[in-house]
Amino acid sequence: METVYLDNGATTPICKDAVDAMNKVISEEYGNPSGVYTKGVEAKGIINRARTDIAASLKAFDNEIYFTSGGSESDNWALVGTALKAGKGHIISTAIEHHAVMNTLNTLGSLGYGISFAKPDSGGFVSADSVLSLIRPDTFLISMMLVNNETGVYQPVSEVGAAARKRGIIMHTDAVAAVGKVPVDVNSLNVDLLSASAHKFHGPKGTGFLYIRRGTPISPFIYGGGQEMGMRGGTENTPCVAGMNAALKYSESHFLDSVDKQKKLKQLLFDLIKEKIPDVRLNGYIDSDKTAPWCLNISIPGIVGTSLLILLDMKGICASTGATCNQSSKEPSHVLTAMGRSKEEAASSIRFTLSFENTEEEIRYTADVLAESVRYLRSMN
Repeated sequence: METVYLDNGATTPICKDAVDAMNKVISEEYGNPSGVYTKGVEAKGIINRARTDIAASLKAFDNEIYFTSGGSESDNWALVGTALKAGKGHIISTAIEHHAVMNTLNTLGSLGYGISFAKPDSGGFVSADSVLSLIRPDTFLISMMLVNNETGVYQPVSEVGAAARKRGIIMHTDAVAAVGKVPVDVNSLNVDLLSASAHKFHGPKGTGFLYIRRGTPISPFIYGGGQEMGMRGGTENTPCVAGMNAALKYSESHFLDSVDKQKKLKQLLFDLIKEKIPDVRLNGYIDSDKTAPWCLNISIPGIVGTSLLILLDMKGICASTGATCNQSSKEPSHVLTAMGRSKEEAASSIRFTLSFENTEEEIRYTADVLAESVRYLRSMN
């Protein structure tokens, strides 16, 4: 096989609908959305239609969707923007968040804000009680991801959000690993802020959005000419916004048929790996309502994950050892160590993230190549 792409948690192939939408804007609708002439009005119309469509998908209002450069900016804005408004106080998060959240919170901690992290269980699930037990009188924000990007474990955002609302605490969720893969309703989730990124659901890179519930106290993040309803300055990226809108529609059209297919492929991959490779340890869950059907994270004793990735790549298989944006770091996954894995277990981990475009033939091929590669690496050790 030329390429078996099983790293959809890192990024997804851009869909034809998004490419077509972007090409049309680039070649024909190139006006500045702030312009008062026809070309500018046409570009503004594209931005507004995308805002309306994305808001409808999330069961939100149009003026609650703000376009950004992606998930990292959205996370930074949610945290820093609310912290600036609060001036001081306490923030609660979890020990398994994306680095866009973790590193931002560590910076806020160095500036005098109180920061607390709830820990997960050995399967990567953070209970609502463990989060709510950290609430203090000065707590103004809770940030909890919806689906963990490394293990695929769902987190109890709705339950935590409901409790936070009763206490007047702002609730943020990093939903980058969920939007476009499962239905997301900001009202049933009880969130005030939600981050998303287009390239996780077959859209362009460098584009995303932040949902901000009306009335949520938050400061602008980029100051400039007053774009994005005065909250984020800078000329809007009209082509990528159009591509993101098209990609979300494309991904949503596969919601129903993709979940069962991915669940079966994930189970098949895990069963084949267990059959062919001794001593494999699952990081997360396999057949549970706590886990996303597209993510399989395992540790394989006796190997180093990065070495295994090289061998897989030589056979055309794309995977990762965790959060791809942190692959250059020599530190083990903070998610897996928070789950109680040793540094050695974390270093021996590998993550496969599927999409509805994968096939059973690809899964069987991957299991065979993985087993062969592990035998080779163990023999070398």
